[in-house]
Order: sequence, then C-alpha cells, then structure tokens
Amino acid sequence: MSEELKPVVPLLCCDIPSVYSNKQSYYECLCYIGYKVNECIDAINGFTDAYKQYTDEKVAELKTYVDGLNNDIYNHIAEVEKNIRNDMNKKDAELDKKIDDVQNNLIERINRLNVLIYQLNSETRKYIDSEVTKLYEYIKLYVPDNIKVLNPVKGYYTSLNQALGDMYDNLRYYALTCNEFDSLNLSCTEFDNLLLSCTEFDLYGAKRFRVDSNLYMHSPFTGEYVFYQDVINQLAELHFNNPITVSEFDALLLTVTAFEAKALSAYTFDSNAKTALKL
Repeated sequence: MSEELKPVVPLLCCDIPSVYSNKQSYYECLCYIGYKVNECIDAINGFTDAYKQYTDEKVAELKTYVDGLNNDIYNHIAEVEKNIRNDMNKKDAELDKKIDDVQNNLIERINRLNVLIYQLNSETRKYIDSEVTKLYEYIKLYVPDNIKVLNPVKGYYTSLNQALGDMYDNLRYYALTCNEFDSLNLSCTEFDNLLLSCTEFDLYGAKRFRVDSNLYMHSPFTGEYVFYQDVINQLAELHFNNPITVSEFDALLLTVTAFEAKALSAYTFDSNAKTALKL
C-alpha cells in the first residue's frame, strides 16, 4: 500500500475575531482551506485503511476458497483417477478373459480341425487304396487280353498277353518239348534231386538233358560224335613226347619237397615227364 497522506501543517491564525464571515481576511481563508484539506486527508487515510483491511479480508477469503477448491480438485482428480484405474483394471481383466476365451476356443477348434483332417486323410487314403486296387484289378483283367499291340513274333497286332507269351516262347532256345521230357523217364524223386529252378528248367532244360550240337563234334581220330573237350585232349596228346602214367609216377615215391624241387611246368609234366624225371 502507498504511504498515508500527511496532514497539512496547521496555520497559526491571529486572534483577531471575524465579525463578518464574508469579510474574512485572506489569511483566514487559507486557514479554513487547510482545515478542510486536513479533513479530506483524514477521510482518505481512513478510507485507505478500510480498503486495505477489506482487500486483505477478501484476498484471505479467496485464498481459503482457492485452497479448498484446490483440495477439492485434487481429491476429485484422485477419485477420477482411482475410478479410471479401477475401470481400466476391470476392463483389462475382462479383456484378458475374452482373450483367454478366444484362445481356448481357437485351440479347441484347431484340435477338432486336426481330428477332422486326420479322419479325412484316413478316409481319403482308404478311398485311394480302394480305387488303386480296382485299377490294378481292371488292368489285370482287362489290359492283357484287350489291349492290342504289335506282336514282334507274329508280325501283326495281338493281345498284350499273347505278344508277351510269344516273345517268351521265342527266346526259349534251350527249352525241352513235352515229348523230350517224357522220353527221359525221370521219376519225381530223380527230378527233384536235380534241384532245378522253374526258370532254369523252362529256359535251359535242353542243355541239362539233351545233347547240345554246339558243344559236340566228330572226333578226327575215332569218327565218334563226342564232347569237344575230348577232341581237344586228343589233339593235345599228339604233342606229348614222353608222358608218364599214374602208376609210373606213384612208383617214383617222390615227396612233395622233392617233386617241387624239380620245378616242372604243367605242360612239361604232362608232355615229357619221363624225360624230365629221368626215367
């Protein structure tokens, strides 16, 4: 607040009495004015103190109101925050529950879908296996006798079965005929003891039971129809100068060590053993 107004210094009036108020002297007028000025100053000073007191009271009331209002606002904000937090917690719990429910429902549906897929796969596999079996049966029953192919043996179109049979029979160069097999007069036991497989008997039976003209020839020495190895041996004997017989070799009573010391080749032993062993 500004400083209070100071009263005007009172003027010392003379003791001369005023007879007529309108006849006052100049000095008396100044004294009168100073008096009134001082009254105004007192009034103003009194007004200033009252204004100051009023203002202070109102400011104090306003401060008290504002402080109370701040507390109310703070409490309200805290309450609102608490309510919001509780509501958020509640919403979070509800949301978590919904998420858990959705997740559990999704897992259940996935499990059901897996079971359904497994069942469907099983049914599909059974259906496919059934259809493949039907296709095999169809091929086995229909294709061999109904599919026509060019028969390389006959030279014209026949069924696939006939073409395969003709090709197989045409390649059995060493097969036995029924008459040839019957002429062997083999008993079941004798035939079983031969230990022939079906393929060997079917394709090469003639080699086992019939003379193969490719392996036999007429001997130039005897004229007989003999195995080719016998002819080769006969020709080789023509080059044996002084061979040894078994009995002659046994009579030598040679030990293995003594025989090995001779260092004879197989050809020398076969063709000229007597000379080599000095008999």
